[in-house]
Amino acid sequence: MFAGLDWMNGSPEAWAAWTQAVFSVLAICVAIVVPWRYRRRQHKAEAALERLKARSLALLATGACKQVVDGVGEVLELKGAGTHAIFFGEAARRAAKVPEELRRLIPQLPMLGRNGALLQDLILVLQGIESMQHAFDRKGVGHLRDPDDAFPFIGEQFELAMRLAEEIELRLSNLFDMRPLDGLDLAPSLAAPDRHRRQQAAGVRQD
Repeated sequence: MFAGLDWMNGSPEAWAAWTQAVFSVLAICVAIVVPWRYRRRQHKAEAALERLKARSLALLATGACKQVVDGVGEVLELKGAGTHAIFFGEAARRAAKVPEELRRLIPQLPMLGRNGALLQDLILVLQGIESMQHAFDRKGVGHLRDPDDAFPFIGEQFELAMRLAEEIELRLSNLFDMRPLDGLDLAPSLAAPDRHRRQQAAGVRQD
């Protein structure tokens, strides 16, 4: 029953057998833990890289959305003092152009999830507006007494483009935690100028 405890007798053979068993167990543990830790570090590095790519993509897309907001906003302001013919003018044609930055990002938009889907919707809306403008050109201005009758929905599409661009711009700006350099605490550095201003203000009051 106690044959397994022969090592207590101190024989060299028993000590060698137990030493070999202990090192075998340690080797198995190392063989399991080391690859696991390596895969874990690799996964974290890959996740950080994907997050950096998505953040860069979001920054580019935010700039493109701002361009759309500015252009479409100008057209909608002009509409307040005009008719649907405004939607076929030069400003409207510029506003309906999908920004080149956004066009280049199309293959990567799935990285942004739901926001990427909204960006695709925005692109489709702008392309739809552009198609209506081309149809307007083909029919000829002289043959259309009222653009409202021929293209009754173009104004709604401009408004939809504005809502989408504003929504996406807001969502992308709040998409990432803005702690710089993976949580580097810059609070003391950021607070220093504020303390300096308070000290200056206190000195002015004392004077």
